[in-house]
Amino acid sequence: MKNVYLFKSFFNKIKKKIKLSNICILIILILLDSFSKNFVIKNIKLYKYYYINNYLNFIYLQNYGIILGFLKNYKSIIYFLSKINIFFF
Repeated sequence: MKNVYLFKSFFNKIKKKIKLSNICILIILILLDSFSKNFVIKNIKLYKYYYINNYLNFIYLQNYGIILGFLKNYKSIIYFLSKINIFFF
């Protein structure tokens, strides 16, 4: 019975480490995303095109809607949906 308890405690420790590592990775990705967006906004002009190679090109565009420009002319609805989202989180 003692071996079963040791086995369970070992896997509980691994679960905690995995959860902590996932949280750390998530925080790093969010920070990297935020810094890259701020860098682009401050240093690159809107609609500027950068050719890197045949597979990688950058164009700075802004989306004024929710997803793919959806509801871009309805700012009040976007603000309302954002407030609901913030409330639930």
